[in-house]
Amino acid sequence: DLGGHDSTIIRTDDGGETWTPSYHNIESQSPIMSVYFTDENHGFAMGAFSFVVETNDGGKTWTQRELVAGDKEDSHLNKVFATKAGTILVAAEFGKVFRSTDHGATFTLVQTPYEGSFWGGMDLKNGSALIYGMRGNVYRTNDDGLTWAKINSCTDKYPYGGYELAKGTVGLVGLQGYVGYRR
Repeated sequence: DLGGHDSTIIRTDDGGETWTPSYHNIESQSPIMSVYFTDENHGFAMGAFSFVVETNDGGKTWTQRELVAGDKEDSHLNKVFATKAGTILVAAEFGKVFRSTDHGATFTLVQTPYEGSFWGGMDLKNGSALIYGMRGNVYRTNDDGLTWAKINSCTDKYPYGGYELAKGTVGLVGLQGYVGYRR
């Protein structure tokens, strides 16, 4: 499944040959920033202004829900991913990371030492995870998202995506042609 503007989600059942709309809510005006599935049936689509929808039938139908019950702040939920241990993490605005250890049934807020926006995140083969965002801010967790420590990225560019090579070298790519890596 893929997401976009006006809370639109499209899905494919044939490996990407054809795509069909599976959710569209023009009233919300919230773009979908990230889609993540815990298994072939259960998944989330998240985006701007704390918009979250959930599916239990492989993306055929979606139901809107709150990420954290009673949370009234409208944070942009920019990237949802899971650690090697299966903890689901959501990189968000205002230095927030949301964390779930029960396959997304409930989420808790973890406030990092940073107060800016995180655009993305990724799990690493060694069991740690990274989140990254504005002005080259990169943070690492070694305890499945409970605590976060800043890593010197040696840049003020905005990382937007990442990868890990076979031997553990981590690369980040981003705005203004930024490419950085660490062994």
